[in-house]
Amino acid sequence: MKRTLLLVNWENILPRFLEDSLSELEPFGLQTIKWGNFSVSDCQLGVPDKDFLRGRFSWRYQLQKARWLAKKHLLKFHHQAASLSLLLIGGRDKIVFTLLASKIGLKVFWLEYPNSEPELPNPLKKNYKQLKKEARLIVLTNHQKEQLLKENPAISQIIVASPGIEPEEYRYQNSFWDKFARLNSPLSSRRFLAIGVITPLDSQEKIKLLFKAIQKSLNFVPQIHLIIVGSGAFSPENNPWIKWLAKQMKIDNLVWFINRPEPIKKWINGFDLLVNISPSLSVFDFHHSLLAMRAGVPVVAPEGIGYEDIIVSGKTGFLFNGLNSDDLAEKIIFLLKNRRLRSQITEQAQKAVKKQFSLERQRQTFAQIFLA
Repeated sequence: MKRTLLLVNWENILPRFLEDSLSELEPFGLQTIKWGNFSVSDCQLGVPDKDFLRGRFSWRYQLQKARWLAKKHLLKFHHQAASLSLLLIGGRDKIVFTLLASKIGLKVFWLEYPNSEPELPNPLKKNYKQLKKEARLIVLTNHQKEQLLKENPAISQIIVASPGIEPEEYRYQNSFWDKFARLNSPLSSRRFLAIGVITPLDSQEKIKLLFKAIQKSLNFVPQIHLIIVGSGAFSPENNPWIKWLAKQMKIDNLVWFINRPEPIKKWINGFDLLVNISPSLSVFDFHHSLLAMRAGVPVVAPEGIGYEDIIVSGKTGFLFNGLNSDDLAEKIIFLLKNRRLRSQITEQAQKAVKKQFSLERQRQTFAQIFLA
């Protein structure tokens, strides 16, 4: 009997690169049916308002309505429950579907993003923790698995499935940002080195840490340019503080802000170095790091938050103390001043991505999980 995966994404929080992996499992004997907000959905569920669990007075009614809709659709598969697996993405999906699906005999899986506990009304928080014990949890890093077990030792089934990316040829554009910088500094004859940062601009502390590290690095690598890709409360269009800080630290002529990053590969392929500064690892940070490693761009990232799954410090990238700007500056200087070391690290990183983080390997992992 052919197995089927029901992929539920009411809240539209499944990144496209994960959706592609989960949608193409047919060669492994697994058909995928999509429910919810996708570019192509196999079933329109009559999705309630996206904030229905946050309303003051109506969330109980909306939850009851959502469960009725879920039950209506799940019962269509009751006769083939033994061959069905249900994958839930968002917190709302998990609350609405988990108990109903378990009662009719479906295997229930939760895809857990790092640091992504949903905002729920107080009465539902306890319910959510109880439901988590009923499901099989799929996480993206070993660090995430350790954190979940530490928070709730009663969780018995946690499976690590690292994201993967398509193999592509070497795409690093050595002169992309160099040419851009020369257009804006025509009197300079030196080559510029682009340090790229892709992050939400939502924290003054991490911006200060980054700027301090760049300021210190300039004493040893004066041709640095910093390209910040992202938006948020402290982006220049929302708050003048970040440009004021750059000017105060005398690096304002070296910092560029990009608030429309699509396609993200274009920016990553033009960096000489990708620096991750977020204090917690998101699924997008993980993906961007893999894209950089595949493109031959060395990655520097904080230690102790999950990057250890993809970066062996000193071999396939560098990890730094996420609270220490001196340590970050040291890693930046060491990499940018040692071309041979950069070449060795990028070569090892590309091999690691090809061997351990290919899209095909990720699909095989997902297929093994859902067919077990």
